[in-house]
Amino acid sequence: MMRKQAHTAKAAEAVAGTPWSITDMVLDIIDRELAVPAPERGAALIAVRDSRLIVDVVSDPRPGESVSYWHSDQLRRRLSDYLTDNPTRRYVGTVHSHPGGYAEPSGPDHQAFANMLATNRAIRDAIFPIVVQAPRDGLGSVLRLGDKHLADLPHGTFAGYSAHPTDAGLVVRPAPIHVVPAGAHAAVVADALTRHLGQPVTVRWGEPLTVSGTAWLTAQFMIDTRTIAGVALGPSYPMTPPMVWAAESASPVFSSWPISATGDHLAGAVSAVLQHQTPPVAAVRAGIRERLSVHLPNQIDAHVLLIGAGSVGSNAAEMLIRSGVKRLTVVDFDTVEPANLSRTVYGSGDLGQLKTAALADRLTAIAADVEITQLTCPLQELTGEVLDTVDLAFLASDDMAGEGWLNHELYVRAIPSVSVKVFAGAEGAELAYVLPARNTACLRCMMGAVGSGDRGDADYGTGRINGSPALGPDIAAAAARGVKVALALTQTDGPLADWLDELVSRRLTYFLSSNVAGWTYTEFARAGSLPFDGLWLTAPGRPECEICGMERVSDTQPAHVAAFTTSPPQGIGDVDTDDHRHGEDN
Repeated sequence: MMRKQAHTAKAAEAVAGTPWSITDMVLDIIDRELAVPAPERGAALIAVRDSRLIVDVVSDPRPGESVSYWHSDQLRRRLSDYLTDNPTRRYVGTVHSHPGGYAEPSGPDHQAFANMLATNRAIRDAIFPIVVQAPRDGLGSVLRLGDKHLADLPHGTFAGYSAHPTDAGLVVRPAPIHVVPAGAHAAVVADALTRHLGQPVTVRWGEPLTVSGTAWLTAQFMIDTRTIAGVALGPSYPMTPPMVWAAESASPVFSSWPISATGDHLAGAVSAVLQHQTPPVAAVRAGIRERLSVHLPNQIDAHVLLIGAGSVGSNAAEMLIRSGVKRLTVVDFDTVEPANLSRTVYGSGDLGQLKTAALADRLTAIAADVEITQLTCPLQELTGEVLDTVDLAFLASDDMAGEGWLNHELYVRAIPSVSVKVFAGAEGAELAYVLPARNTACLRCMMGAVGSGDRGDADYGTGRINGSPALGPDIAAAAARGVKVALALTQTDGPLADWLDELVSRRLTYFLSSNVAGWTYTEFARAGSLPFDGLWLTAPGRPECEICGMERVSDTQPAHVAAFTTSPPQGIGDVDTDDHRHGEDN
């Protein structure tokens, strides 16, 4: 049964109605879409379910008539779709604009309010504000109702009115309006954190938090995708204190708070909880440099391309960042699995995440100013747009076919590269580096072409090396040796640069190391070899190689280049063994 519609008031009663809270962000939208254009225009107001906190607005794309407004069919459809997509929110009333300074409901407005309440039985108390382009001191007779129902807009005034049905008819009263300055204060916090941390900080609004049955707005302050702090603001904020917390998992606490608080007070509260957790970037960077300056006198500006974020790759990435690398592009399409936790840098909280995303979170937690680009494409899909920005490549994947293709792409661009691979069971490891500018052999010449050996255990379809058990410290040691060479490639002065220069001048570009006694590939060179034995080898390029030889394939020609073998290079002997490199992406 519909409510009676005949008994409608013709003027708002001069008695305070139901109070409502509304965010400054909603008022900004209302100002832009209702106060600026010519009246009459309207929009549906959205509140958090079971609250009187207005947090959103659904605008009507169609203006009303010159003397009246009610929902268009387009708005009804928009509102229906919005509420379907946002089940924690509810429609609580309609705001529309009036011409001039007439900031109270007209007779037709009262009838429209009554009709809406009659057809929406779930709404017992609604709000029907009026927006005018006049400032509050130009509202004339409306001021007889007081001014607690008024909110100033940049281009006019917002006047709130509550309405509820009674047996005697519709009751319309001025609704006290409290503006929650959430957007303005959050912007002050973001600006303050940006200055303090030296990194752009953005605001992300989340779902409301229920505190003692009351809805509170929540905002997270982000550096890229990482949450560094959060706040919760109640419907009477800033008269009541906010809740503040540091990082995504921390518990919120109430901050000490003055009644007449500003955005600066909120910024101070957030900074207080962060002061022991997020030191300024400059302090972090100075601390990293403090114990590196002797070995790395040149600050590292290189953009490093990391292929593979598994056991070797994740360990190498952390070492690179802790050594001063600031720009890293990581390529990997796998996710973190429980078996990965024994020999990577990931934790149980990373399970199921893409390795690139989990690694980015870990690295930015070490140094907030690092730039991490995450790519999940196959290696053969790396574009020139990506490769042309790279200064150094670190190859640590199990995709031998993809790295065979990338070997050519890097060489023709004169991009130095370091490759680290670990043999089955981590009994040994190999390290190779390529300096095209110094005409060293390419990786294919050092590691051999497909079919040149008999130790292969690669997947026939993908060319990726199958994984096998191995001890984490042995893999980390191999990664560390590769990182040291990579760091040396970023230096022009100092002990690392001198060390590498001697190796290059002697054409020692390939290194084998063992983790067990009598390992096949070191035993042939040194009888009775012990664990941790290692030897540098000369690996000359082949004159016929289309990558580094006399007749190279140019960067304008398609490269039909074979992948690497899973055998050792012929330069260290043809050894008959069943050992094989194991996949690093585990």
